[in-house]
Amino acid sequence: FSTRVGPGYAQTRTKAPSSPALYETVAVRSFRSEARTRGDAVMRGVPLPPLDILDGSGTAAPIGLAGRNLHAAAHGLPEVLVAHFQFPYEGPSVFRPSTDGRGAEVLIYLRPTPRLCDELKKDSIADMNPAVRLLLRSCRAC
Repeated sequence: FSTRVGPGYAQTRTKAPSSPALYETVAVRSFRSEARTRGDAVMRGVPLPPLDILDGSGTAAPIGLAGRNLHAAAHGLPEVLVAHFQFPYEGPSVFRPSTDGRGAEVLIYLRPTPRLCDELKKDSIADMNPAVRLLLRSCRAC
């Protein structure tokens, strides 16, 4: 898909194909819940996938950075990024809080790609791909 290019997009309206992903999916979990799973409870209440997930080559592939690159941790990037989506089964009601209730949840576990790890090996952040610089800036702001 195409994404906006450059800081002057408002004037130029230039778009270009997006770059390859910085994180890759290693596992997806879905489950039903009687109430929302909140915050860090996702990591405590739902165990991480086993570390013997296959990488497509038939060899075991660790979820985190083991053996790939420890530069991500040094830059403050997550070793395992967890995207957590919640889908309520029922609409809001006047008789119960709309912030909780039965629903489905989907957790997507991601790890840094070799491309991201290679970018993080560069001597200067200024030499890194703009997408990587944006990711670093975003992670530092959280």
